[in-house]
Amino acid sequence: MRFAALLVLLTLAGCTPQQALVAALVPQHAVNVMVGNLGRVTESNRNQVAELDRAGRWKELAALADAQLAQDARNADWWLIAGYARSQMSLHAEAAGKYSEVIRLEPDNAAGWHLLAQTHRAVGEPHRAVNVLNSALLALRDSPLTYHLLAESYTDMRRYDEAAVARRRAQELELLLQSGRDVRRE
Repeated sequence: MRFAALLVLLTLAGCTPQQALVAALVPQHAVNVMVGNLGRVTESNRNQVAELDRAGRWKELAALADAQLAQDARNADWWLIAGYARSQMSLHAEAAGKYSEVIRLEPDNAAGWHLLAQTHRAVGEPHRAVNVLNSALLALRDSPLTYHLLAESYTDMRRYDEAAVARRRAQELELLLQSGRDVRRE
């Protein structure tokens, strides 16, 4: 799931040079990876989401998500898809609202926190991204991706010392995860 969250997060339409660079490293249509990890979306709907994503039909994807949410507004997976579609259309304020709903419904949903932070970065509000990511650390504990995004957000704000600390922590956690040790005890 961590990898899927990273791919989804990095596909957010970038408005800054940093985001454009990161997005260039990720294959197009990474939502397909995300959709495979959405447990509360039917196989038929997963296929439809993947098809709409491949075709870049964001309005239709948003409409599909909205229709599903009209039937079950407590489904965080559809809120995530609704936010993703709006992010692709550069409707960042709407996307932020959708991602906020993901977090409200599932406070431990890493993708929701990360995408909300990236949405704030996309509109040039890295200070809001830092606030979101610091809150995410309370909910998610030690997440390397959260620390990485925190480092990027601090860099956006030209707070390089704090960025370096966050980047080091992200690297430490990655090494711990690779070694199979429990990061919460470190």
